[in-house]
Amino acid sequence: RMIRKGQKPHLSQLPPPLKANGLKSNHPMYRKFKEAEATHLESHKETQSWTEVPARKARE
Repeated sequence: RMIRKGQKPHLSQLPPPLKANGLKSNHPMYRKFKEAEATHLESHKETQSWTEVPARKARE
């Protein structure tokens, strides 16, 4: 609620950080993380600083 009102919450008021095994859809800030991720990736496309590669090629 604080974020929606434009207030910055204190670290002690935030939900627990994400674990190494990835983002879970039941995390309280799941939607915000996904929105930020999409915005970030879109900025790479706009500046042409990122391209998608097949997973097989990425492992080489």
